[in-house]
Amino acid sequence: MTEGTATVVSLADGTTSLYTSAGGGLVGGGAHRVVVAATRHFLSVVGAHLDTFGEDSERAPVPESGRVTFRALTYVGRRYLDLSEKDLCEPGHAFSALYQAGHEVVARLRLVNARD
Repeated sequence: MTEGTATVVSLADGTTSLYTSAGGGLVGGGAHRVVVAATRHFLSVVGAHLDTFGEDSERAPVPESGRVTFRALTYVGRRYLDLSEKDLCEPGHAFSALYQAGHEVVARLRLVNARD
C-alpha cells in the first residue's frame, strides 16, 4: 500500500480476511469457494517455501515501505520472510510465486466483496 500496511490472514480451514492499518478491511472470505481455493493454494506455496523462512519473534516489526513480510504460524513456532516488493515482482524470482499467490487471495477477496 502507498500509505500504511495491509495484512492478509489465511487459515487452513479457508478462513480469509484482509485488514488495513487505516482501519478498513474485508472479512468473511472463507464463505466463498473462490477465496477458499485461492487461500489453500497460497498456503500450499507458503508450505513449499517454509524451510526458507526465519524464526519470528512475538514483537515482530511492521514491514518497512517497499517491503513485503510473510508470516506463518506453524506447529513448531512463528516463521517469517521479509523481501523487497520490487524483487518479488521480477519474473523468475525465487519467491515470486509466493507473492503472486498472496495477491490472488487479495484479488478474490475484492471480487467477492464487490459482488456482495
